[in-house]
Amino acid sequence: MVLLGIYFLAEIEDEEFTAEDAQRIAEEWIVENAATYTERGGRDLEYGDAEEVEEGVYDVYFSFMSAFAGFGEVDEEEAYAQVETPHDIRVRVDSGEVTEAVTDEIFDEISGEMIEEDDEDLTSATVGLFFVEVVDDLEQVTAVERNIELINGVEESALVSLLAGVTDEEEEAGYSSAIPEGTELLSLDIDEGLATADFSSEIDPGGGSAWIMTIQEQVERTLLQFEEVEEVLILVEGQEDRLQP
Repeated sequence: MVLLGIYFLAEIEDEEFTAEDAQRIAEEWIVENAATYTERGGRDLEYGDAEEVEEGVYDVYFSFMSAFAGFGEVDEEEAYAQVETPHDIRVRVDSGEVTEAVTDEIFDEISGEMIEEDDEDLTSATVGLFFVEVVDDLEQVTAVERNIELINGVEESALVSLLAGVTDEEEEAGYSSAIPEGTELLSLDIDEGLATADFSSEIDPGGGSAWIMTIQEQVERTLLQFEEVEEVLILVEGQEDRLQP
């Protein structure tokens, strides 16, 4: 009877839910269900760690790369704004079931919604800033991934960072900006998908249709990466037709 009891206890221990079990379940869930991974060209999924929150409950951490900035499904407005973007994801597995999945601490992969946080809790974000790169002797607007300080929302912060121009490292890598130095963002309003960005007069180079079109593309593509933005209107000192090729 004693031997039987020992064997029975060993069987129970063998069936205990382990960190390895949680890792396997979390990895399968990400590959099949996490929209930031499945819909945005996810790759290079790499296991980081597993922490036991309580008995049978684990927080499992992974990192991966996506082909598009942002989170969740990619809409038509974002389809051309490709930005190689690193992500960290935490998946909570409770006795074999995924109960939480959060990417970069701000996107709920289960509900498909951003996690509401107070502005003061968010200090930085990784975004794509669109600068000019010469490829095969042709200029093209390309996304440069950068972690930026958040000022008054991620969209406004991204534009302010764009206007500040390229960093020394980005310049050495061959990037530049068509936006004239000294350009300031006067206001940014996003209403029902329309982002209206009003700039100071410095943004108008005073001629050159190709130059102006590049400026427009830099601004538009930087804003269109965000889910809240579907269309962009550029103003100069409050005037709609100032920046035209």
